[in-house]
Amino acid sequence: SHSADIRRTAMIGVAFMMPTGKVSHLRRIFQRIDRRGRGYVTKYDFYEAMSELNPALSELESNHIFHAMDQDSNNQISFTEFVAATIDPREVDITELNQAYRLLDTDQKGYITYDDLKRVLWTWMEL
Repeated sequence: SHSADIRRTAMIGVAFMMPTGKVSHLRRIFQRIDRRGRGYVTKYDFYEAMSELNPALSELESNHIFHAMDQDSNNQISFTEFVAATIDPREVDITELNQAYRLLDTDQKGYITYDDLKRVLWTWMEL
């Protein structure tokens, strides 16, 4: 759905703006999943980690979760995508939300359009 896409893209903005200290615990978890130290997680890495947590989880279920986290559909989960998918929105303070909003509404029109989301997502994917 469009609202789920908007939420996920907005969370990419929030994740991108999060101070390093606030996501250090997520960095440690990500590094445990990224056992090869490549800076990204593949489907196999993800399934391997998820199987350890829940041996009953099927590969199909793991792949479904993986694809929901893989915002740019490149078959890899970056740290930013991981943070966006795992951070609890209730832990985000108003300053971080305002920074993410400004990141999305660059022309300061007072609202965010689908084109704003596309632009930010494509810009982020090129980093």
